[in-house]
Amino acid sequence: MGGDGFQAVWSITVEQVDAGGRNPIPSTELGPLLGRLYEAACSRPVDELRLERAIRELLEFLATDGGQTPDNFLVASRFLIPGDEYWDADWGDLPERFVEVLGIMAHELSLTLEDPEWAVTVGSTPSQLLAQLSDSAGSAAREK
Repeated sequence: MGGDGFQAVWSITVEQVDAGGRNPIPSTELGPLLGRLYEAACSRPVDELRLERAIRELLEFLATDGGQTPDNFLVASRFLIPGDEYWDADWGDLPERFVEVLGIMAHELSLTLEDPEWAVTVGSTPSQLLAQLSDSAGSAAREK
């Protein structure tokens, strides 16, 4: 597992976004944040605290003025679309609370800036996802 897995997914993501007619220029902070998330999501056994921290750091960045760019949202969303042929591990092995947040990020995040009202309605803004992550962490702690 190592950096090669992340690098392969990162390259495929940029190629696919480019093929869609975009030449994305994501913030320099985005790659390392996605790299930490990738490594945490692919590590087995799953370290839930590490994974939660990686998701939280990415969402906190995307909630900032500097993070809220169409290119950042598009690349992050596209990177997170699970593809078993590219990722080193299956998301199905992750606790459900993470699968849900990552799924929303993968499928809805790229539309957040295009239609902010819709994003609020479906709960896909970075701030809403942070709140959902916190709520689910509290629920998970109570279940233990």
